Amino acid sequence: MNFAYLDSRSLLETILAPGLHSREETLPSVPMDLDSRWSDFEKELGNFKMEFTRARAEHTKLNAKYAQKKEDTNIIGMILDNVGSQGLKDKLSSIIDNYEQEEGVDALAQQCREAAGKVEAMKKVLMDTNPDRYGKFTCFVCMDKLVDAFIDPCGHVICDGCWLRTRDKERCPGCRTLVNGVRKIYNM
Repeated sequence: MNFAYLDSRSLLETILAPGLHSREETLPSVPMDLDSRWSDFEKELGNFKMEFTRARAEHTKLNAKYAQKKEDTNIIGMILDNVGSQGLKDKLSSIIDNYEQEEGVDALAQQCREAAGKVEAMKKVLMDTNPDRYGKFTCFVCMDKLVDAFIDPCGHVICDGCWLRTRDKERCPGCRTLVNGVRKIYNM
């Protein structure tokens, strides 16, 4: 298979497809009720998703407000660049400074940066709560880092750090298959 034309997600899904390297038969699941901790978790996760949506909307609103204020100062700045009189330049520069101070442009920029940081942190937490994604992309040895190496021929994936710490580089640490090579996985 030529992996050059696959995006990283398709490649990893191909590598990690259930039953690809297993000879075990997959049995159908039995419906079960989980204890109340799981329903509480589901409600809390739903609340967190709503909070994330509100934070993202607030970030978008702050960015739009900041962009408008910067556009106003940029227009005056373009006029300032075309003015020949030093006295008029000084007055226009003072007007820009006063406008930015009165409108709190610097404070608004800081609010935008903080809102962006909050949204990114929340997004990471939400992504990490996806158990399928977590299981597929987390190294099976350390169970911490994301995978970035592909073991040939068995197809298991591992993080570089764990592969470097592996004592027996001739066998896969997961299935003990003889290793033909280890290839780096690159994100597209």
